Amino acid sequence: MLGLAATVATPAHAASGCSVTAYMPTYSSPTVYGAGLVSCSSVASDESLYIEMDLTMDGSSVDQGVARCWSRACDVTTSATNRSGNQSWCSSVRVWAIRDSGSQTFIGSDTACEVSARRLS
Repeated sequence: MLGLAATVATPAHAASGCSVTAYMPTYSSPTVYGAGLVSCSSVASDESLYIEMDLTMDGSSVDQGVARCWSRACDVTTSATNRSGNQSWCSSVRVWAIRDSGSQTFIGSDTACEVSARRLS
C-alpha cells in the first residue's frame, strides 16, 4: 500500500512538479522495510534531489537512509529486524533540491504508518 503523496509547490529556482511519497512499512520475515520516493516533472541541470528516510517503531527511529540523485526521481529504502509483539511502524521522508552551488530548497515530506488489524479490533 502507498502512503498519500504530498504534492508540494516549489519556488521557480527549484525542481518543479514534485510528488513526495512515503510507503507504508512492509514485513517480510524477519525484516520490516520502509521506503520513500520523490518524483518531479523537471529538475535543473545543476540540481540534484536529496531524500532522507526514517523508519520508526513505536515512535523511535530504528533505521535511517539517504540518497542523492541527479535525475527527476529518487528513492530510498530502510529496514530493521522485527521484534515479537505488536509494534507500530512508520516511514517518513523529507526531500530537498540541491544546486551545484550548494543552495538547498526544501521540497516536501510525507509519512505513512502501518495499520494493524489487532489495533483496530
